[in-house]
Amino acid sequence: MAFLLMKTRVLIFLFFLLPFLSKAQEVHASKKKYPARGFDVSAHSGTIQWEKASKGFHFAFIKATEGSWYKDSQFRRNWEKGRKTHLRMGAYHFFKFHISGIKQAENFIENVRLTKKDFPPVVDVEEWGNYYAKTLPTKSIKRELRSMINRLKKHYGRNPIIYSNISTYNRIIKGDFKANPIWIVAFNSQPRLSDGRKWVFWQHSHVARIPGIPHLADLNVFNGSVAQMKAFGK
Repeated sequence: MAFLLMKTRVLIFLFFLLPFLSKAQEVHASKKKYPARGFDVSAHSGTIQWEKASKGFHFAFIKATEGSWYKDSQFRRNWEKGRKTHLRMGAYHFFKFHISGIKQAENFIENVRLTKKDFPPVVDVEEWGNYYAKTLPTKSIKRELRSMINRLKKHYGRNPIIYSNISTYNRIIKGDFKANPIWIVAFNSQPRLSDGRKWVFWQHSHVARIPGIPHLADLNVFNGSVAQMKAFGK
């Protein structure tokens, strides 16, 4: 009986707490100020109905690869289905701090073909998900990241976009990689980068419910008009 009472109390606590946890993972981004809207997804998002999901949006980013060998299990399907919609598409790679940047670039290149209609390649750089983040010297992380970026630029002919959160940006990106457009994550308020740099994309929600996407998705905006978004990076 005592166990059941405790379990009930926990469930009640979570019921009231969850809305606040969700709010901590999203912030409003004005449609008037940021008219170009998008989302990003991976295999964790489930099997997406792209025609349905694309309604009301202008662009989407899809996870393609991670590290030196991993390929997202839904990437091929998402890439093919997504490109049949009106959305401008982009593909991203999750960067692993302890693996050769060249090998990671080759993994992405092997799996992703981009045209001028697509966004430049994206490199996701964040301490979360990197088990060696605290033990590896920042200098070595930057070296491998620079190797990957240079290889991608050579292959695709465009400067890759760097995706990051505020803490990782301040440690690894701040004051460096100045040729690379920034896609920043901020769930508390509109982001301001500590080095005064202008961001291009802003991920402002991690808990969006989008019709056609089975699980929670991320919401993003472009820092400019829809026309500027369509022309960006070409």
